Amino acid sequence: MTTTLFLLFCGVALASAPLQPITFEPNVGQTDSRVKYIAHAAGSTLWLTADGATLGLSRKAGQAVLKLRFEGAASEPPIAGEEPLPGVSNYFLGSDPSHWRTGVKQFGKVRYRDVYPGVDVVFYGDPERLEYDFILQPGADPAKIRLAFDGADRMTVDTEGDLVLDIGGREIRHHKPRIYQGRKPVNGRFVMLGDRRAGFAVDSYDASRPLIVDPIMTYGSFIGGSGGDYALALALDPRGNIYITGSTNSPDFPVKAGFGNNNRSRYPVAFVTKIDPSVVGPLSLVYSSYLGGTNEDHAQAIAVDSSGSAYIAGTTFSTDFPLKNAFQNTLSQALNCDGDVCEHGFVSRISADGTTLVYSSFLGGSNADDPFGIAVDSSGSAYVAGQTFSADFPTRGSPYQSALSGASDGFLSKISQDGTTLVYSTFFGGESDDWFNRISLDSAGNAYLAGSTYSGHAPVTSNAFQMNLAGTSSALVVKFNAAASGAAGLVYCTYLGGTGGDTDGVGVASDGGGSIYITGGTTSPNFPVSAGAFQNKYVGARSRDPNLFFFNNAPGDAFVTKLIPSTQGAAQLAYSTYLGADGDDQGTAIAVTRGGLIAVVGGTDSVAFPVTTDAFQPFPVGTGNLKGFLARIDPSLSGAASVRYLTLLGGTTTDILYGVGADSSGDFVAVAGETLSGDIPVTPTGYQGKYGGSRGGDGDAYVARFDLSTIGPLIGSRDNSYVFTSTSFTATGLSPGLIFSLGGTGLGPAVLQGPALDPNGKVATTIAGVQVLVNGTPAPLIHVSDTRIDAVAPYGIAGLVGGTVNVQVINNGMGSNVPNTLVVATAPGIYSLGNNQGAIRNQDGSVNGPNNPAAQGSTIQIFATGEGQLSPPGVDGQLEFGPNFPKPLASVEVTIGGIPAAAVTYAGTVGQSFDGFFQVNAVLPPGVPSGAVPVVISVGGKASLSQNVVVR
Repeated sequence: MTTTLFLLFCGVALASAPLQPITFEPNVGQTDSRVKYIAHAAGSTLWLTADGATLGLSRKAGQAVLKLRFEGAASEPPIAGEEPLPGVSNYFLGSDPSHWRTGVKQFGKVRYRDVYPGVDVVFYGDPERLEYDFILQPGADPAKIRLAFDGADRMTVDTEGDLVLDIGGREIRHHKPRIYQGRKPVNGRFVMLGDRRAGFAVDSYDASRPLIVDPIMTYGSFIGGSGGDYALALALDPRGNIYITGSTNSPDFPVKAGFGNNNRSRYPVAFVTKIDPSVVGPLSLVYSSYLGGTNEDHAQAIAVDSSGSAYIAGTTFSTDFPLKNAFQNTLSQALNCDGDVCEHGFVSRISADGTTLVYSSFLGGSNADDPFGIAVDSSGSAYVAGQTFSADFPTRGSPYQSALSGASDGFLSKISQDGTTLVYSTFFGGESDDWFNRISLDSAGNAYLAGSTYSGHAPVTSNAFQMNLAGTSSALVVKFNAAASGAAGLVYCTYLGGTGGDTDGVGVASDGGGSIYITGGTTSPNFPVSAGAFQNKYVGARSRDPNLFFFNNAPGDAFVTKLIPSTQGAAQLAYSTYLGADGDDQGTAIAVTRGGLIAVVGGTDSVAFPVTTDAFQPFPVGTGNLKGFLARIDPSLSGAASVRYLTLLGGTTTDILYGVGADSSGDFVAVAGETLSGDIPVTPTGYQGKYGGSRGGDGDAYVARFDLSTIGPLIGSRDNSYVFTSTSFTATGLSPGLIFSLGGTGLGPAVLQGPALDPNGKVATTIAGVQVLVNGTPAPLIHVSDTRIDAVAPYGIAGLVGGTVNVQVINNGMGSNVPNTLVVATAPGIYSLGNNQGAIRNQDGSVNGPNNPAAQGSTIQIFATGEGQLSPPGVDGQLEFGPNFPKPLASVEVTIGGIPAAAVTYAGTVGQSFDGFFQVNAVLPPGVPSGAVPVVISVGGKASLSQNVVVR
């Protein structure tokens, strides 16, 4: 168990290049012998020595140097690289070969062990952001950490708590320590210890428990029009832009700067959309375009090259599909597919600005052809994989397999950079049905493919992990060298599956070391799992529904597997686990970082799907429908520790994620898919905040990006504000205008603030940079603080009674988790002064209580909330000054001491207050006993909890 201080060594824009991770190299003679590890970025160099780190910053007047020393630390702490990277560095310095250094290993991180007793320091980052963490073992003392900075002209701690160093007019900023333990943040801060020296003060925490970082969603958006839209694939470029592709039948699908801006078809048409998640709102849509003809078109795969050009593959029924520089200009319209026209493949390349079709071509024969995967190499050549039923599917070069073997085969095709030439194309399969779902490439141009087979004689290689078909179908995992001739092109092929069920390989990724990562679904209770599996038993539904997923052969449980083909036999199974619960679960896409972390997405309808404690969405919204999931897995760890993050993602209807991409660090993960839920989480920064599709079965495409390294606000409890206990919305519901409370951590400022009025004279929806969004609508705020927020439910939720809404806190741009809440017509509750004493005034205006009882037969004023819709309609944050105050539409009744009130003389908004703050004037009934007696308000037949009024 560890505890961690997260200290970000940031603030200097070191480069404008794509954000690849900083690469650390051990010093093997390429620099001064005192240096243990070295890292380079544009305009800077980082040297790690035994006593600290030195950062060299280039500038016009010369180099500025900042030295960070660990004062009072161990003189020679062990220093080692972590997260080995696939590349190496070579140094050919001078004419003397003895001075040359080749094959120098590269690492993503460097760890100093026991710099202070029980304290490690880890350096990592990217060219624009150098970072280091202090990791404290249980019992370690953070007060022993002392940082000394040599070379700084000035050092201060600013009002935000950041440590700011000035070096020749250039600023380096160490952000305020971000410290979390479980779901609770730990307060900590920099303290000045003298001239250019600093340490840390950390408030009390449980040193036996780990500290964790709570991930946040940084971008979330619908992408769609009034018809049906879905995204089947996602890709990232080196700058973090997100590209999605799929199909739409919306005539008003969002288009921008595209080459095909009219949907000429009454059928679904492909689309391509590029998003910059660092830009807010409508401007985040860089381009968006239709791609298709006058019949049905479906984009199913996307890849992006280093210049930002997008490559799309999919199927089309359109004879007028847009073609340019095509290697195949025609397609057969033979009625070979169940008496209907067959679908055929297409491959298209789009310019980086999205305005030009660089090339576009058909790909297929006279029967059905389905490209499911595409990848692009460093030269711009595209590799397409999928399934063909066409005996005349085009083969080229020296194919591994020149003829169709079964009813259908997988295929692999390579296309030249300009699109005019089909360079290589081959069938691949056995005597039955075979197909490839996805493809990945390594830097050498080797293709890695995942798919499925029903063939007992698929062409497995002698070094296969699994030589025989298991179950009705097995996943098929293949490595291909398209540059080799004939049989030499097949480097590796293995079955992957278990007996007693089906297994489908859906997503595939590869790392620079030749390992293959696969995800999909299996219904086999004997699927091969590794000793370090997160979940080693099958728990999925036995009566699977094959229509739940686009890749629909084997839901059951999802699986995640890492294979190392360079080893032999069982050793190839480096990591393999089930991932699922009581329903149907399937992995649909997988990505891997340079450090070997895995990101997996998919869908599940399991009620008990296993999530981590820091999940963005820890439980399903609604029941019986698919929800997306996102997992982050470290295959170097075992058991529960291997799943570092796992969350659901969805709304009340049906949602599934089909695409995933991760940056090289694995911290930023983008996902895409389809949603039929108007309440799936989106962010204010998203392009489209409202659901566009119809509720009856059409959906919207959905895209989101998560920062898995950043601490966000965390909602822990959701209470009606009049109840100062743990009564949650799941029990009481959220009604229009209800004043409610959120408890948690990191919700707002340290000191309680509010309320305030906005420029229109309404109760403000933003205080100190804090908002509460209810299904995306800002709620008026009464109070905000670090651990509690009081807000007023928007009246717009009145149309969602019986459904649910998402509630999310936005604290200065950072979003919290998104618990969902039942919407009810009314949720009356009487405010309390404590000890079950109601917030009640006597007829003379005095506050009711044991020392100031109400007179028999007098009128008392009861203050409450939760009355629901008003007449005239309630307005969010509206102050009411009369003479006609809004009153609840539902009937209001009061009992006092169990006896109906003699009269209810007023029920409506409190004068000179805001809609949602409810006042009821009731006359004490004859026969009410003296002393503290219970008061209950009922609105629309729903009763409040009782509070006491004291009667003479």
